[in-house]
Amino acid sequence: MRFRDMTKTTSRCPTQFEGWTDDDRPVYVRFRHGVLSLEVGRRGDPASAVPCGGYEIYEEDVDTDYDGEISWAEVELALAGVDLDEALAARQAEESRREQAWAPLVDEVITHHLSHLAVYFLGLERAPWPEGAPYSGGAFAFLDFVAARVGPGLVVVTWPEDGGWMAHLLVHDVALNAIAFASGVAARVGGGPLSGGEGRAFFALPEPTVVRDAVLGELARL
Repeated sequence: MRFRDMTKTTSRCPTQFEGWTDDDRPVYVRFRHGVLSLEVGRRGDPASAVPCGGYEIYEEDVDTDYDGEISWAEVELALAGVDLDEALAARQAEESRREQAWAPLVDEVITHHLSHLAVYFLGLERAPWPEGAPYSGGAFAFLDFVAARVGPGLVVVTWPEDGGWMAHLLVHDVALNAIAFASGVAARVGGGPLSGGEGRAFFALPEPTVVRDAVLGELARL
């Protein structure tokens, strides 16, 4: 894999680079705490390699100084001998296998078309990622998979876990403040999110209908 037009966007803590592969895939490179990672996106789509938006095909601890700074020459040295094309093919094959397993689940989406927003509820019989997979990977990838197959709005997924229920929210509507909305839902279900990020949040629940009522109640308040 060859790179072109690589630009350093931040100098340190983290050092970040953005650019392109020679076959027109966007590239995002990040280095912090000694760890170097590289993501590539879809051909011709500059937004598909933003942080956590593409295929992460390399992540290694390459420096023990932990100074958070690296040059592009040092990046190239670290990547020398690494078959990034093979790593990309492996990630694409993994995504294809996951999507084949997930596709039937999306057929069960229940849609509520409100006057200002579409809300999609998806109740699962199990978590859609392998047992033990970190939420930051499997769950986020699944929510993005669902979001790509429904319209703009709010996606709510519930599944059983550890004798109770979990819910995952994904807001993909610019008119809805994701963080404020998740906080409002959290107050209605009686506690804060178990974990979350911008536009996403997890909740621990006694039963799945709790989050549905909380979501619809919070939307009615807006």
